[in-house]
Amino acid sequence: MLPYLEALIRRAQDSGQLRAEVTASDIPVMQQMLVAAQSTQGRRPDIWRRCIEILLNGLRRRPDDLPLTTPGLSDELVEQVMGLVRPAPARD
Repeated sequence: MLPYLEALIRRAQDSGQLRAEVTASDIPVMQQMLVAAQSTQGRRPDIWRRCIEILLNGLRRRPDDLPLTTPGLSDELVEQVMGLVRPAPARD
């Protein structure tokens, strides 16, 4: 999935719509954030809409953007966190 996200992100950045610091590894993490927002136990099943609005506004490039201060995750770590790659078995 990450190579497709990289291409999409590159196009959005080239068009000036997306912050330069955003990487493909940021997207699966944000997806998990939205999944967590849906777990409002049925009290606010629409809260994901608010969360995605906040996320999208934060992703958009603006003239007054402050630089991001924390680096993103590596592709390998994103895959591990998302359960896409199983850690190598420990050697005895």
